[in-house]
Amino acid sequence: SRASNINQLSACAMPWAMPWAWDLTQRPAFWRGLEVLQFAALAVGGALVVSLHYQIASLKSLVNKSRANKPDLLILLRHGESEGSGDCERQIYGDKGDPHIEITELGRRQAEEAGDFIAKLVGKRSVVTYVSPYTRARQTYELVRERLRSAGVKEVWHLEDPRLREREFSGTFQREKVDKSDAENFSHFFWRPVSGESCADVYDRVSGFMDSFWRGLSRHPTAQVPAAIIVTHGLTMRIIAMRWLRWTPETFMFTQNPAPGAMLVIQRKSLHSPYRLTEESLDVLGLRELQVARSLSVYSLSDQTSYRRNVKKSRGLSES
Repeated sequence: SRASNINQLSACAMPWAMPWAWDLTQRPAFWRGLEVLQFAALAVGGALVVSLHYQIASLKSLVNKSRANKPDLLILLRHGESEGSGDCERQIYGDKGDPHIEITELGRRQAEEAGDFIAKLVGKRSVVTYVSPYTRARQTYELVRERLRSAGVKEVWHLEDPRLREREFSGTFQREKVDKSDAENFSHFFWRPVSGESCADVYDRVSGFMDSFWRGLSRHPTAQVPAAIIVTHGLTMRIIAMRWLRWTPETFMFTQNPAPGAMLVIQRKSLHSPYRLTEESLDVLGLRELQVARSLSVYSLSDQTSYRRNVKKSRGLSES
């Protein structure tokens, strides 16, 4: 009968429910109401557990998708040698202005060699390219693009972004060499010349560029995420590497500017592995001789204080 079935179910109840394991038809209304609340609480708890499970699964899927939309290869290329490279008197900057400085014949050869190297490096990947609007960066990009096309590399899109420009020291007409003596006592990263930018200012605009960069890649099919090429300037390259690899300002100041036509290659081996600088890129930044140089190539530095202490030891400096 229905009553006996209910009694059997009640007898199998959890220990905390045993005081009410008698015939439901004989219980006072109070106990019947309490038991309804118990079953309702169990039902709500079960629903919450299921909902939480699906939310966690959805979050994991979102994280994996976010990682999948990131390129496994990032190439930062400095423009080829420019007219301003050997201009110790700053005459060319006063005549043309920084945005209009062109590359030299040597700079053209450097750009072509870089294009051939990049074509081999990307292999069968497609590429997306971002370029500083300064003339020397545009000219370098045009030569690199010709070499990539001849090698059969497909370019998905090409965008110019003013946030990738060179650091500004005193406007665009730099008629005099900038006095950087205060930077030694203050901070090479935070020091700002009169009417110019600090490295921290460049970091701020590079961070804005990175936001646009990620949004652009998020609209690309996950299965076909391309390699990324950024043609820019020496200090801007270092700031991008700092932003990408999450360096501290102290770590940044251990690096040096890449030579004209040089590149930094940041890559990862798998979806869940950290980004790393290649060994050649450590050479470009002047870091290979440091005993702790490998710690710079990981995604983040876990112990900056220990790192700086080891660097000082490796360079024969005191810890004070």
